Amino acid sequence: MYRYQKIESKIWHDEKFKTLSDDGKVLFLYFLTSPHSNILGIYVLPKEYIIADLKWSSKRLSKPFTELLKTELCFYENDTELLLVTNHLKHNPIENPNQAKSAEKALSDLPKSSLLQHVKLLDKPFLKPLAELLAKRYAKPEESTEEGKGTEEGKEEEENTADAFSLFWKLYPNKKEPKAALKAWEKSKGSRPPIEKILEAIQKQIEWRQNANGEFRPEWKHPATWLNKGCWDDEITTQEASDDWTKDVPEEYR
Repeated sequence: MYRYQKIESKIWHDEKFKTLSDDGKVLFLYFLTSPHSNILGIYVLPKEYIIADLKWSSKRLSKPFTELLKTELCFYENDTELLLVTNHLKHNPIENPNQAKSAEKALSDLPKSSLLQHVKLLDKPFLKPLAELLAKRYAKPEESTEEGKGTEEGKEEEENTADAFSLFWKLYPNKKEPKAALKAWEKSKGSRPPIEKILEAIQKQIEWRQNANGEFRPEWKHPATWLNKGCWDDEITTQEASDDWTKDVPEEYR
């Protein structure tokens, strides 16, 4: 069954959209019109589906996918393989009770996720049951930041750190011990590259860890270990593919 999707012509003048590469634009339009999408604009989309539908290689997918995460035109959760198009409901609002029921069914079929915090509904009486279900399906992220430093400059710096760490945390597949990961993030402030380079490194490592059948290699390093060891500089080699990435993880983090 086909759905109609509104895509406004002014998208071509949108500042975020204009910064995308040609592949980034194609990928975003694919996310908007994907046959796997639903009325909510948040749906399960394994990367293998994208590769098959667009007839791209995993290598070609890497750069535009990272672009879209960076600009926050979409969000992606590796654990659940959920994709969320950020402003889907802004341009395609749920306008009547029948659509609301359809949205409730679609939401019930989705795994619980912190991405649901980005689903914005209109303030309409017929949307109340959907809003209540949305609250039940929301999974609070295991993220933690330290208290503010008490000055405007300190607050701004903390917000920037939290925003960048949030992007790292959303993309990094191993989500163990977020407090330790945040501590390592802050410790690496003077040595780590810009967040764009870190996201690109993670995406490349994700794809490297896929074998010919699309399966992931076992066990990622603990995120704090990945940061402390500067693994954004890791070279991807065939020899590393057979290494046990967990051997240097502290016992308490295993």
